[in-house]
Amino acid sequence: MLSAKHGGKPTDAKSIVEVVMARAVPVALVAVVWHRIRTEKGLGYRSLQFLAIGVVMSIGMIPALEGVLDRGGIGTLAGAVVGYLVSTASAAKEAKNA
Repeated sequence: MLSAKHGGKPTDAKSIVEVVMARAVPVALVAVVWHRIRTEKGLGYRSLQFLAIGVVMSIGMIPALEGVLDRGGIGTLAGAVVGYLVSTASAAKEAKNA
């Protein structure tokens, strides 16, 4: 909820969390790109995992807080991200051991 009394700033906890999540998406993208340019590396498993958490979970939380996603949708999104993280972690471990 935005209040004109506070200069249009968020006044309740839900709005503050939504603003933080919305700002986390570009911050995560810029952080990964900046780090990869600075270290002269490409995108690897860890950077993609960071993006999955920073972007997908942030984007998924906003509709969940607004009531657009129900519990099943939130669980599906969280399960997909966790499954991706586990599968890429095992693939990275196998590649390191090969």
